[in-house]
Amino acid sequence: MRTIEITFNSEGDSKIETLGFVGRTCRDASAFLEEAIGERTETLVKPEFYSQTITSHQQQQSN
Repeated sequence: MRTIEITFNSEGDSKIETLGFVGRTCRDASAFLEEAIGERTETLVKPEFYSQTITSHQQQQSN
């Protein structure tokens, strides 16, 4: 399940964390939040960021 978590500390700093996304889809999904909250000061990426979505197509032949 894809989830976006936003946390704010007592000083007003925010953290956006995406869960369940593969590759750059996390950035696409959270872009509107980053724009609304303001300037990005740090970016940490998880191993899933470097993964790719693989789509498999199978074709069945009938005789």
